[in-house]
Amino acid sequence: MPPDVPQAVAGATLLVVRTPDPWSGFPLYLWYYLASTIGRAQVAARLTATALPTLSVRALGEVPVPISRKGERRMAGLVRAWMESRAAALEAAHVRHEVLRDAIIGQIMAGEED
Repeated sequence: MPPDVPQAVAGATLLVVRTPDPWSGFPLYLWYYLASTIGRAQVAARLTATALPTLSVRALGEVPVPISRKGERRMAGLVRAWMESRAAALEAAHVRHEVLRDAIIGQIMAGEED
């Protein structure tokens, strides 16, 4: 969780994972790893098999996270650049959608006047 998100958001169905130095680059790498196919498989292997699968703090702590401290900041920079690029691409797609939608509606409205 980003350091500015209060602990109040945590509940019985949400684990909040924080690192000692939120600006080290490790939190971003940790999220990236846990969201990866390998990381998700590691987490899934530790879920409690019930009607509503749960993951305990202890089980999450057992997930191995391979990392090279030497490349930690570089990896975080790459992930951050990817996230910014993705956000920009999504925003551009949203803007294109709005322009196209408004153009179509404008054409329909103009055709009704003929």
